[in-house]
Amino acid sequence: MKQEQLNYELFHPVDESTALGRFINIVFSKLFMARAISAPISYEAVKEKGKKIENHKERAALHFYDLCLGELYLHSIIDNLNRWQRILKEYNEEFQSNWRYYASSKRLDSIREYGGEADDYNDDGSIKTDVSDEELLNYSVIGDLIPDSWSDTFIHTIPQDLYPFASFIPVNEKINAFEIFEQCFGKKPTTYRMENGIMKENTFADELIHRIEREDSAELTANTLIAVCVEAIFIVCTTKELDRNKNNEGFLSKFLPAYINNLFELKIEPIQIFGTELNTLNTLNK
Repeated sequence: MKQEQLNYELFHPVDESTALGRFINIVFSKLFMARAISAPISYEAVKEKGKKIENHKERAALHFYDLCLGELYLHSIIDNLNRWQRILKEYNEEFQSNWRYYASSKRLDSIREYGGEADDYNDDGSIKTDVSDEELLNYSVIGDLIPDSWSDTFIHTIPQDLYPFASFIPVNEKINAFEIFEQCFGKKPTTYRMENGIMKENTFADELIHRIEREDSAELTANTLIAVCVEAIFIVCTTKELDRNKNNEGFLSKFLPAYINNLFELKIEPIQIFGTELNTLNTLNK
């Protein structure tokens, strides 16, 4: 395996052009420093940092673990919402929102591809098609949307699980790269801004205002991230409560597709955990 494939210092961006996809990549960009500091690089680096920071290895390992779990979860949101859209489109258009028609077809597909039990076949070897509702439940559309898996992070992650990951975002913005530069080289770097087409050197006040703006943006980002998780777990829990042997036509053909579209577009309810109240995605891009 090539070395660049083992670079744990970087987040893997999501391949998604919607507002939600762009937002998740903003989250990853705002956590760059936290990931770089906690990621394993070499045994020697761990030893050197351990000399300066008490319990560095244990703390860094815990932080890195939380950052990796958060990354996996955010990727799973994109993957599963796209998967749900494909399933709902097929269910509503090809199977006319009929749960039994859908489950019967999926059962036949499964038996043809993987084989079935002895009682799935007639005496002549053909697949039985006259089966009870009970026998079809495992192939229902609800079962496809909510698979029975204890390791599915999309289904089982709740907002409180994401608090450590989200809390790194405001903290990350407080890590001042200029202060690190000063510690290394004994002086602060000179920064500039463009004003009326002329490059002007930033004053202390300019740097302070810029830092405040960054930290406010970071709190907004963290709050939005938790709000995304709230919306995701809402549709998971609501869908999980549906009867598998009913069509659930109104929910699966209208409400759920619209809700998923709103989540992709970041049309979500405000929430406040980390100081600044959620506003709009445009604020995040300032």
